[in-house]
Amino acid sequence: RVALATFLAVSAPATAADDLSASARLAMPGPSHALLEPLIGTWDVEMRVYPGPGAEPFVAQGLTATREWILGGRYVQEHLSGDVFGAPSERIAILGYNNLEQRFELATFDTFEPGSMIYQGAAMPDGTISVVGDSTEAGMGPEPTGRKRTIRFTFEVTEAGSVERIYVRYPGGEEFLFVEQIFTAG
Repeated sequence: RVALATFLAVSAPATAADDLSASARLAMPGPSHALLEPLIGTWDVEMRVYPGPGAEPFVAQGLTATREWILGGRYVQEHLSGDVFGAPSERIAILGYNNLEQRFELATFDTFEPGSMIYQGAAMPDGTISVVGDSTEAGMGPEPTGRKRTIRFTFEVTEAGSVERIYVRYPGGEEFLFVEQIFTAG
């Protein structure tokens, strides 16, 4: 067992990477974190919600988001807020890159769903980040549906800002675009 003072001393930044513990070295921001830099800023957000495959979207405008580096550039924290179809709504999301597992990781907490959601993934050759996770759907009716689903988030940088897309796939079904959020400079 390592004493906390010893762990902190070994984890503290040093002049040479060889002097760091594996934990401290792998916790440092690396080249993959640079892909997140264009997401930083204050944004106006338009949200399009597609109720089913090929359906016309419902559009919510007037949302705002702030994305900022936290924990020394290790993670991007997003705070999205505004009215979505007449209801005050918020989301906190934390996106980072895990150097040990060599994957992007996203955790979301919002007023849209009853629980937190966790996603893992990679950057595509075009720079788009894609992360996937499984969850249980609560549904829009008076009783929970309990349907299992796979959700995939993508983050694409554009000239005007970025686009975040959320795709859903139910067991035995095809993946479809569920939510598209367009982030432009605010």
